[in-house]
Amino acid sequence: MALDTGSESNADHSRVLAANRESIVTSKSMKRAALYARVSTETQQKERTIESQLFELKKQIVAAGHMLVKEYTDDGYSGKYLDRPALDELRTALKADTFDVVYFHAVDRIAREPIHQNIIVGELLKHKKRIIISGKDYEENPENRFTLDVLGAVAKFERAKILERTRRGALHRLRSGQLTSHGQKTYGYTYVRKTPTQPCALVINEDQAAVVRSIFEMFASGRYGLNAITRFLEKSGAPTYKGKGLWYAQNVRFMLQNPTYVGTRYFNRLASVNDVSGDGKRPKGNKRVLRDREDWIAVKVPAIVSQELFDKVQERLRIVRERYRQPAVPHLLGGLVRCVECGRMYSSSRFYVPREHPSGKVSVYHRAVYRCNRHLNDNTHDPARVKPCRNSVIATHILENTVVDIIRDVMFDAGKLGCCIEGTDRADDGSAARELARIAGETKRLDEERRQNIELYATEQRTATEYLNVNIALDEVLDRLKREKADAASTLREAAARDVLGASIRHFCATARVRFEECADFDAKRRFLRDHIDRIMFNHGKIALVGSVPLGSVATKETELHFRIEGEIDRATIRSKSLRRLWRDERSTSWVPGTHAEEPSDEPAA
Repeated sequence: MALDTGSESNADHSRVLAANRESIVTSKSMKRAALYARVSTETQQKERTIESQLFELKKQIVAAGHMLVKEYTDDGYSGKYLDRPALDELRTALKADTFDVVYFHAVDRIAREPIHQNIIVGELLKHKKRIIISGKDYEENPENRFTLDVLGAVAKFERAKILERTRRGALHRLRSGQLTSHGQKTYGYTYVRKTPTQPCALVINEDQAAVVRSIFEMFASGRYGLNAITRFLEKSGAPTYKGKGLWYAQNVRFMLQNPTYVGTRYFNRLASVNDVSGDGKRPKGNKRVLRDREDWIAVKVPAIVSQELFDKVQERLRIVRERYRQPAVPHLLGGLVRCVECGRMYSSSRFYVPREHPSGKVSVYHRAVYRCNRHLNDNTHDPARVKPCRNSVIATHILENTVVDIIRDVMFDAGKLGCCIEGTDRADDGSAARELARIAGETKRLDEERRQNIELYATEQRTATEYLNVNIALDEVLDRLKREKADAASTLREAAARDVLGASIRHFCATARVRFEECADFDAKRRFLRDHIDRIMFNHGKIALVGSVPLGSVATKETELHFRIEGEIDRATIRSKSLRRLWRDERSTSWVPGTHAEEPSDEPAA
């Protein structure tokens, strides 16, 4: 049946435009639409019935406020088969992200067979495309919910079957002594893929195997630790598996514990289990745990080191694990101090220093310092391969006392803290209001231009390319207006918030002072610092305390005002301190009552 383009089509256009004026929302988020139309018989092709499908689909697109970007038409192709040029082009375009929604005139235009329909619908949904069939959203149509549930269940069942068959096949090959790659690459070996006549295998890589033997021999000798071995490997130019120059102690430790190097590779060692949080209520996801030893599957591979050398290494590892380690001592600013020079965190370390008096008496003091974590690289890697951090080390009691002094001097004074708030410059409130009025007028004008563009396109006075180009140009102008509106609105919000800001700062200072004075032990002090300071920036004696003041009664990230309080360690005061006090870890003695660490004993060392 031929398309009637007379008074009836004009009336349809009028109805479409009337509905469009009420429903179109002008924004850059306008959905990009594609349509698919199909006729199969020669009679339908001659009568141009595909034109009626295109007309109806375009009406739906315009009425929904979507932007037509592509038409796919199969004129004279049967729906019995999926092999159709336009349909193939549409399926290929799914990966290119050229449209957001696809319109079909009816479900039988997709395909005649339900299984073929489900294939196409599944592909569209997989790529997160909306589907409109006969003017209705496919996913929101109650008749299709059951189909979607069935598709999801079938796909999940098929994946589970494939995984189970793959797992059983892999275990069968392993139990018969055949190797599987499991995607793991072991330093010292080259993985050889299977061929029609030979199974996959691990073959010794002699260049890497020589490095492995050196690692085992050095550690077994007792003269080298893990860090010393990594430095030696880097200085000697031994390449890592990926060809990079840096070695890491944890990787060397794993190699020393790997039984593959003595000729046995174990599979099926780990199992995936559901993990829950400490309270036993919230799931944390899956974690990998060791299976029972009898469930492991051993596969023989070529050995690189002897069993005797491997056992010697394991014995030394056991001794190292059982060796006494100084227990970790938390410090007041732990986890807060960050290095300005390299961006890494500062951590606290504690070590003992013997001191001999003129009388011959020996006293042992402990020194606690904050140092940049980058210094760990100096001990792990070859100095020629890593750039050291030059930021200074600072005694814990000196940094902690300085931070406490800054808090007392600035954070409890609303006037001083207000000067440290970032982004509170005054602006011209009147000009911001005038700017908002101008932007509102411009936006209204853009809305009218967009409606005119849609009307011209719907009445075929403007081509699809022209319609698309005009929409893109209008979107660019609208984007600029949105940015200008946000800036002007921000200026007005700042002006309106000044009174609230002053009250918020005064409230913050008062509550912080009260809580500070109530801190009677080390844990309370740490909680206070964690709650009021986000980070402490340290750079060669210069300090910056960074935190935020909640604006109003409810604190959110959007309503927080950030402050930055800068200070500096008094070097003259440090030099005036006695040597004995410098060696002691005095734990913020100026913050009373309460302290965390006991004074070290002056009794002679045994």
